[in-house]
Amino acid sequence: MLNAYKTIGVAAFAVIFSVMISNIALAGVGLSPASVEFYNMTRGGYAERYLTISNPGEEMTEVRVSAEGGISEFLLFYPSIFNLTGNAYQIVMINASPPVDMPNGIYEGTVFVVSRPLFEGAAQGSQLIVASGVSARTFIEVTDVETKEYTVETAMIYETEECRDIQINLAIRNTGNVRATPKANIMITSMDGSVTLQNYDFTGDVMLPTTLKSYFLRVPYRIEQFKCIPPGDYKVTINFYLDGRQTESRYLDSVCLPSR
Repeated sequence: MLNAYKTIGVAAFAVIFSVMISNIALAGVGLSPASVEFYNMTRGGYAERYLTISNPGEEMTEVRVSAEGGISEFLLFYPSIFNLTGNAYQIVMINASPPVDMPNGIYEGTVFVVSRPLFEGAAQGSQLIVASGVSARTFIEVTDVETKEYTVETAMIYETEECRDIQINLAIRNTGNVRATPKANIMITSMDGSVTLQNYDFTGDVMLPTTLKSYFLRVPYRIEQFKCIPPGDYKVTINFYLDGRQTESRYLDSVCLPSR
């Protein structure tokens, strides 16, 4: 008889619970990459990495990004809290900046991403919230060896037209661990290089380590007063410099200036 009362009590509780909680809301979250690594950082330096956080479900979720471990105090996330609609993703930037008094070494931690569903029934208590989370192993290597360098990821002609500035697009990334200022010389010559029609110098912004910067340059079309570069095919040579030394060259052959 006692077991029968227990069975009735459990059944009654299940009925009441099912009435109170009409739906169970589950949250899902995806994270890429699976690890975040900051190599070769100087004390007091700066570096950026990016996470892709996705919502594989149909419902909107609230996402929170945080870090734990020995490196959590000098990691910042942008954004760190946001809403994510179903089947959507968000790019999150991680800024790392080790303290100036931090000894050399490798420091580890973990980035956590927690997702919880958002729905109208939550206020009335009609749904049970089930959050989910993923994590990524994270480490920072601190060194006192400075490396100053950058790479040119894109160099291309955007638009050409007679008697109009020649538009050149550059994308440059600071691949060192200290600030760097890219410089370049752009020469427009005949195809055989025997005649130089334009010579243009460019100085970029001071770039923080690991950052990417896009530049949209406008090379003047005039080669002398009231005289434009005539229509024809030309070669564009871009020489890049850092602290007075040439780092690389790009050649954009067969640039055509059509007649208007």
